[in-house]
Amino acid sequence: MQCFEKLGFSYDVYTKTSDDAHKNFVREFHRKLYEGPYVYEKESPQAYCENCGTFLADRFVLGKCPKCGNDTRGDQCDTCGFVPEPESLIEPVCAVCKKSVTFKNSRHLYIAITKLKAELKKLVDSHPDWRKNAVAFTNRYIDDGLRDRALTRDLEWGFSRSLGKRCQALLCTRER
Repeated sequence: MQCFEKLGFSYDVYTKTSDDAHKNFVREFHRKLYEGPYVYEKESPQAYCENCGTFLADRFVLGKCPKCGNDTRGDQCDTCGFVPEPESLIEPVCAVCKKSVTFKNSRHLYIAITKLKAELKKLVDSHPDWRKNAVAFTNRYIDDGLRDRALTRDLEWGFSRSLGKRCQALLCTRER
């Protein structure tokens, strides 16, 4: 609770993600994030289901984990804990229709987590009171090599807002 309070969180507003208050908060949060040094734009492959006619969120891509070979989703392997990129899955299929997916290049905003390695390590090391498994799990991600993560996607849900030349998307979607 103290951690959330220090971040300015409160538990006095109960809304839905579709409420204007939520949308305005998220827009402002992302505007501040994009003004900082950790957001950049790059082209990357995104899963697309020809059968469903839609781009897929990472969790809607199923296949074999490239690390352990077990069945997994494109957002995390529950067997070994590896966080794959959907395009690295072996025999990727759509979770909805079970048909093979293709990958189409698209421009998106990414957060440069790789630039935060020293700060993350310092944060973990400065908290000896954290649970051992949380520290071990976090250190494993740091030691295995942090990866930058996409902030935007070409999906039907979410909401859009123009960010000028940097990107045409906010959060999850581009208006169609």
